[in-house]
Amino acid sequence: MKFDFCYLGLTVLKYQVPLEIFVGLNEIYERQKKQLPKANKQLVGKIQDEVSLLYSGPNNDKMHQHCFLPDDILKWFHSIFDHYTDWNKIGPNTKSINSIWVNEMLGVGTVGEKRYKTKYTKGWKKQWRWRCSHRDAFKVCCLLFPYAHVKLGEIQKIIQHYSERKLKVMNDNVVSLDEYKQLMSLE
Repeated sequence: MKFDFCYLGLTVLKYQVPLEIFVGLNEIYERQKKQLPKANKQLVGKIQDEVSLLYSGPNNDKMHQHCFLPDDILKWFHSIFDHYTDWNKIGPNTKSINSIWVNEMLGVGTVGEKRYKTKYTKGWKKQWRWRCSHRDAFKVCCLLFPYAHVKLGEIQKIIQHYSERKLKVMNDNVVSLDEYKQLMSLE
């Protein structure tokens, strides 16, 4: 089992997913995407396309019990969950996986560890960075613009550089969110 960890007040473990598990999950998602139950109602967040692969909790108005995962993938999830709870010394409580869900993220960019090149940084905690190419910057900025509170001017510069549409921003504030949504055809 290959994994790495990062401490962010709580230990975050990053596991390397075996190729056969990765391929199996992608096949399930691509073949059955339209039949998979929507998980948005029971999850917190603003991602629109969250779908459930497993739900073993009590039936309710938001979700009913189901399992779209084969036994080998489910067994892998259980082994990862057991490793995570053992690593974090979570007590001998009854361990059970209540739900497994997936979503389509941006689909662009990479996550990598920031590399330091000096001897003085030995022993420093790892830092992880997400980045995307200039070709993907427009897509990312269009998605982030409605939620941005900082770097609004920089985001606007990228959008205006790659687009004919000009957005009205004064003092780092959107002047008309309705106009923005109409331009971006979000509503």
